[in-house]
Amino acid sequence: MLTVENSNKSKDHDKKNNQNINNIQKSIDNIQNKNEDVASSVERSKKKKKNIIEMVSPLGKGKLSSDKNKNYKRNKTRKFLIFILIGLLLLLTTISVLFYITKNKQNKSENEYQKEQELIKEAFNPSFIMNSKTGCFIAKDNVGCTSCNSGYYLMNHQCIQKSAGCFIAKDNVGCTSCNSGYYLMNHQCIKKSTGCFIAKDNVGCTSCNSGYYLMNHQCIQKSAGCFIAKDNVGCTSCNSGYYLMNHQCIQY
Repeated sequence: MLTVENSNKSKDHDKKNNQNINNIQKSIDNIQNKNEDVASSVERSKKKKKNIIEMVSPLGKGKLSSDKNKNYKRNKTRKFLIFILIGLLLLLTTISVLFYITKNKQNKSENEYQKEQELIKEAFNPSFIMNSKTGCFIAKDNVGCTSCNSGYYLMNHQCIQKSAGCFIAKDNVGCTSCNSGYYLMNHQCIKKSTGCFIAKDNVGCTSCNSGYYLMNHQCIQKSAGCFIAKDNVGCTSCNSGYYLMNHQCIQY
């Protein structure tokens, strides 16, 4: 009986020992795994450190600087090509503008040359010489005068001298503007009369000075006996010693 109990106790004790051994083995395995993880992390940190050292080292700096130099050279090449293209466009534009200006100058110079030749030819024309005394500048055979000297205007191929009051005259029309003190009437400049204060072109006098009255756009001086005169009517009131008759003051 005692032997059976002792054998059972020894078996239980063995089981416990085995469990303890297994637990110890598991702990050892866990420690080994942790050591391996620590070793791998240490290895990774060593590699990172090595990479950082390589980057910081002259060789690493050389790699970075070479990449930067490549990018800088690419950007510089692009900028240079863009600059060349812009320069070519400006050059082509300048050439086209110069060509256009030169062509216009040639056309203009040819036209001016033809006009000068025509003037020279007409200058030696006998009809030009004959009419130059009458104000004619250029004359053509079987036509007459075609251009007048300064101070003349053309009318039916004849040169007519501007009147004293004419400021601007137009060919085949006559005077179109008058000097001060004149007014225009049918393309002729007429001098304002002494009593005229305001005159209107193609109308005549419209307002008179004191001592005058208006009659058919002409200023007429009041007679000695007229006291009050009305425009386009005549005298309406006389001074003492005069009486009115048909808008005239007669002395009695």
